[in-house]
Amino acid sequence: MHMYQIAPLALGPTLVSLSFNGAADLPRAIWLSIAVEAGFWLFAAATLLAVWRRVRQKRAAGLNGWDALESSLAEVLPRRVATLILAELRIFRTLARWIARKASLLHYWRRGAGMR
Repeated sequence: MHMYQIAPLALGPTLVSLSFNGAADLPRAIWLSIAVEAGFWLFAAATLLAVWRRVRQKRAAGLNGWDALESSLAEVLPRRVATLILAELRIFRTLARWIARKASLLHYWRRGAGMR
């Protein structure tokens, strides 16, 4: 696990302990927490933007969307993690399509049942 993945979980208790130990007063600890979290979010946004640019470049080079996304994510994350992320996205896409299909079939059947 990378530091930027663990840090938000450890940051809150650390800043609370800073406040209770007297190293920083509570408002300062809260503002420090907000500033560090904003830094993490900016880092994550910059990383996602870089991945998105690489995906667009690879799509223009001829790769399909999923392969381009996987290879771009693998540049930032370990290959297995990128593959797991994409597998989860594919599962969500499949579930959304299945739910949409079921909803349209239910609408069709309900409409047809009233016409008999």
